[in-house]
Amino acid sequence: MSKKAQTNETQWWLINFILLAVILVIMIAVITDLNASTSLERKHLAKDIALLVNSIYGSPNGLLYYYPENRFDFSIGFEEAKVKVFGKSDNDLVAKTYFFVEDSNVQMEYKTIESLPLGDYSGDEVIAYIPLGFRRFPTAIEPFSVLRTSDVLSGEDNKNVEGEFSYFEGTKEIDGISMDYYIVKAPLDPDIVIATDPGKEMTSSWSSGGKKTSIWAAEVLSGAEYSAAVNANFYEAGYLPRGIAAGSGNLYVEQVYWDAKSEIYLIPGVFLVYTDDKGKDTIEIINVVDSQGYDKVDQLITGRKIKQAVSGVPIMVEACQPVSTIPEWMERERRPRTAVAVDNEDDEMFLIVVNAARGSEFLEFLTTIEIAPGEKICSCQDNGCDILNLDGGGSSTIIVNGERKFAGDIAEKGADERTVANQLGIMIES
Repeated sequence: MSKKAQTNETQWWLINFILLAVILVIMIAVITDLNASTSLERKHLAKDIALLVNSIYGSPNGLLYYYPENRFDFSIGFEEAKVKVFGKSDNDLVAKTYFFVEDSNVQMEYKTIESLPLGDYSGDEVIAYIPLGFRRFPTAIEPFSVLRTSDVLSGEDNKNVEGEFSYFEGTKEIDGISMDYYIVKAPLDPDIVIATDPGKEMTSSWSSGGKKTSIWAAEVLSGAEYSAAVNANFYEAGYLPRGIAAGSGNLYVEQVYWDAKSEIYLIPGVFLVYTDDKGKDTIEIINVVDSQGYDKVDQLITGRKIKQAVSGVPIMVEACQPVSTIPEWMERERRPRTAVAVDNEDDEMFLIVVNAARGSEFLEFLTTIEIAPGEKICSCQDNGCDILNLDGGGSSTIIVNGERKFAGDIAEKGADERTVANQLGIMIES
């Protein structure tokens, strides 16, 4: 081999060695950068959240959603039609972005949810670490983050869902028993319309003949922007409701009486919408059996122009005090339960269906369930909350915005939705 050929071969190997060294250095730098950076993770997070936002735009009002991924290490920015994800380190300062489709009728609140590392929050009751959540309002979507009770109950970023028609569903476990729940919250304000019967004459006899709650809701609540309905009174053969029932000013009263078989007063509690002698409209739950067991129905009717009414038994919570004795018939087996709650402290009312619970379990559910972090059915600061148990079992039914969310006979027997005596509905008209 000539000397020139040897020189060329040496140069070739030298060049290849240098190139290999350069490539190796670049690879090490890239790997080091990837280890120090969260580029891929932030890219995935931006895309995932943007797709979630698209779904939330298509969801019903009242949705409360907690994002399941832990994103404490990142800040999430919401800007016009896009999600931006930032990290903490210098390597992560350039945001990863993904776009979502905005709805001109529903405004996304543009804000940045800062990274929230765990730390010492002594002095605050820590209820949950919720790195990212969304509230769906009628015309807006609000991203939020929750670390402490104080973050939920106060702060300029806390809008809550007070004053809005909201729907919640989920599962709560009590003593190892899982119970599905369906809850509607509505404001007690002039925008809310309460309906119990479409206005049939009920003064001397009950003539409704019974209806399925879904059919009744379609007839009475149609055209509303938001609506909900549940079954109402316990009833006798012929769909005769036990106790007081009223609709559109028409009143039906079956006097309170003691049922020796069930060992209960058949209507100790009444959900009542009325105008008093001063012209003030009031919504409340009233106990119509006094401490000696005497019927107070005549006293209840006197001086009140009753607009709407349904009855039930027992009053599960009265003036924020849980009922002391659960009727034996409610403890025999786990069945679907229906209730209505009025919280005059916060000017809210609730329609509630739970599947399935004994009476004591239902009471624990009503007094402990948090429909949102730090938010219970009864705030109970001034004893202004009452909850009335309505007919349950196969009768339990709840309709939200025209959609049947639960029906007892379907859940328990696989049968059709049950026909019941009457219903309680609420609606906000457009």
